[in-house]
Amino acid sequence: MATRPLQCMEILGGLGRREERISVKGIDAFLLSEPLPGHESGGDVQYASMCAAGRISRFAVADVSGHGDAVAEFGVGLRDLMRRFINTPNQERMVQALNREMGELVEHGIFATFVIMTWFDPTRQAFICSAGHPDPLWYSAELDQWMALSPSAFKRPSRDDASRMVNLPLGIIDGTEYEQFTVPIGDGDFIVLYTDHYIEARSSSGEMLGVDGLRKLAAECGIGDAGEFGRHLEAKVAAHLGSMPIEDDRSLLVIRFDPGIQSRLSWLDRIRGMFMAMVPASFAKSRVEDLTA
Repeated sequence: MATRPLQCMEILGGLGRREERISVKGIDAFLLSEPLPGHESGGDVQYASMCAAGRISRFAVADVSGHGDAVAEFGVGLRDLMRRFINTPNQERMVQALNREMGELVEHGIFATFVIMTWFDPTRQAFICSAGHPDPLWYSAELDQWMALSPSAFKRPSRDDASRMVNLPLGIIDGTEYEQFTVPIGDGDFIVLYTDHYIEARSSSGEMLGVDGLRKLAAECGIGDAGEFGRHLEAKVAAHLGSMPIEDDRSLLVIRFDPGIQSRLSWLDRIRGMFMAMVPASFAKSRVEDLTA
């Protein structure tokens, strides 16, 4: 499978079926998306983007309740917000804006869980913000260990935490606060974003994987490139299911950090990207791929 370099101000993603390798400076990524068997599109939305200067890369996965036009509307809104905040390292405002937009769809019974990771290459830091989404997995090459990225493990609790509405799914309560946390990334680390198919998969005996079960499967996959790892993890989850049917859309986004992966952007690309950053979003020609179109 050929690896696709992400360009300045490009937004890649959509609602449909796709399997793709993506590279940006310092990152090798693999994206797998499959709607529920028998459907051409589903409730999972995935996006990847890079800023005008090629220093900020952003990866997101959302799981929207429901299917059809409302899901497509959310996908378009997510694309537009990623375009608007594409040059901003702090992603909390973006998630708050998404929550406001999702609030308009709540009357139709639609809400979404969402997780976003922003990579700031100059300091080699990953910032993660989650809206009621399953915890991402993190492989620390230094520790040679897989762990779940729970926000509580990276944030010191305060006395008023219990009374605050923080990191709820999008569209549930207007005014919800969203907080990001920082992951200290080392060379060879992985972060895996996924939708709940991967933790709710049940074996024929009724055993649900859960986050810890998925973490254990990840530890059995070996550390190769992002694509190799992603396909191994997918195969292991399928083996856990056995003959049981797949009952949900599924999206898997594997991100491997490697400083040896350099940007292929020319100076012309960078200048074009900076120009696009100054153009109003309604006139910007962001490149968006949706396989359901």
